[in-house]
Amino acid sequence: MSFLRHHNQKLVIVLLLGLFSILAMYPLLKDGFPVTDDGNWLIIRFTAFFETLRSGQLPVRYIYRLNDGMGYPVSNFAYPLYLYLATPIYILGFDFVNSIKVLLIFNAFLSIVFTFLWLRERFDSLSSLVGSVALILSPYYLFDLYKRGSVGELLTFSIVPFILWQIERKNFVLISIGIALLILAHNSLAVLFLLLIISYAIIIKLDIRLLISGVFLGLGLSSFFWIPAIYDLSATVFMNTTVSNFYDYFLISKNYYLIGLSSIVIIIASLITGAFDTKLFRDKLFNFFLVLSLIIIFLNLPQSKIFWELFPFKDFIQFPFRLFSVLTVSLVYLAAFASKNLKINKLIFPAIIIVIFIIQAILFLRTVEIQKHEEGFYSTNQSTTTISDEYLNKWFIKPQLDEKIVIIAGQGKVKPVLNSPGKLAFLTDFENNGVVQINYAYFPDWKAEINDQEAAIDYMKNGLISLEIPEGKSLVNVYYEQSKIHKISNLISLISLIVLLYFIIKVLKVERTMHTLKEK
Repeated sequence: MSFLRHHNQKLVIVLLLGLFSILAMYPLLKDGFPVTDDGNWLIIRFTAFFETLRSGQLPVRYIYRLNDGMGYPVSNFAYPLYLYLATPIYILGFDFVNSIKVLLIFNAFLSIVFTFLWLRERFDSLSSLVGSVALILSPYYLFDLYKRGSVGELLTFSIVPFILWQIERKNFVLISIGIALLILAHNSLAVLFLLLIISYAIIIKLDIRLLISGVFLGLGLSSFFWIPAIYDLSATVFMNTTVSNFYDYFLISKNYYLIGLSSIVIIIASLITGAFDTKLFRDKLFNFFLVLSLIIIFLNLPQSKIFWELFPFKDFIQFPFRLFSVLTVSLVYLAAFASKNLKINKLIFPAIIIVIFIIQAILFLRTVEIQKHEEGFYSTNQSTTTISDEYLNKWFIKPQLDEKIVIIAGQGKVKPVLNSPGKLAFLTDFENNGVVQINYAYFPDWKAEINDQEAAIDYMKNGLISLEIPEGKSLVNVYYEQSKIHKISNLISLISLIVLLYFIIKVLKVERTMHTLKEK
């Protein structure tokens, strides 16, 4: 009977996790896509990414179709994980819009499951369920999904609980995989969450060697992305571009819903829990998440402006409310903690807080707008898909002519031979030396050859690819080939993957040996 009760409890928990996921994802089950700040751009980027990937560029850094067909290196700088994850979904037969929707739905289910599994390492099933609901129905999660449309941020809500779960299990291999995925999921949140993850590991006294090894292997696995992103950034306008006015996004009356009644109730319940049992205030994780939650809420109030002015990297975060991603994870832990330790009837607080979350969610979901666009709206769009074109090279000046190859000096003729993504070939016949401009925005991976000899690319005048052409007839090839730093970063990732596979095989051998010994 105990066996049946145990399995019945598991079944009930799985069903509840599924039901809460369905509630959060209900608008995504409708035809079309939610009207969000970034959603359309991210789908457009995915369609162009897939075209570039299909042309043979791997990893994809420079997307050829974007920036009015002049190319844009957005996936070299901005969270590429969702693009790679959505690709196999598209290959399975979903269209571009539904590929993103399937990814979001699957991510939501993983988010609530991994949160439950993480919390279950420290709390009972009911408390862990409450914490899981506190994530999937949190005001910021729903805001991120249905108002901002930030797929990259949403992926972190499954990855971070997964990492924390593996820290509890002391699984070095899966910690490193989780950290690599986190870095690929979202640039700025990866930095913020790494601080939380490292703090968490130190507080629970995880073996420092295991922590350092996991972090470094995770950095190695993702180095194909973050090394070029840092190295190439100085050649872009990013550092001199104001993407948003940071101070316009503090909490004011019209967006208090980002905190929600649920957050206030969780914090008050946590404080009451500690007040009734002062021993709980010696719980380091409880103190960590409580203090972190209060700090984040304060940093989102207008009164915190003086502190932000002292912080040199606020432009990297872009919006103070981005810290709510971290706040959500903090409140998840506090919700589970209060559910377990609050000195009242065991079911009262879980029932109250879950009802609050459900009511909040229903009220919010009623405001979600759905739009319907034909596939061509996304698959032919050539925008940069970023707010301020911040990843253009700093010399870029948009040309007046739309032709891909333009003679800008000298008398001659140009005859195209090949014009495919990442590859151009053309014949020239000049009376004297001349200059030809290829209307691709320069990026270090572009190479050129004239009559099979490497040719220097001039990009300093207008950020486009210009070549000096000799008199007479010539064959010119212009093509995309990854630069040395890109190849080195790819190699580091490959070596890290080999190291990871070595440890996986080693772990499997140990487990097989232990299983054999138990059988004997």
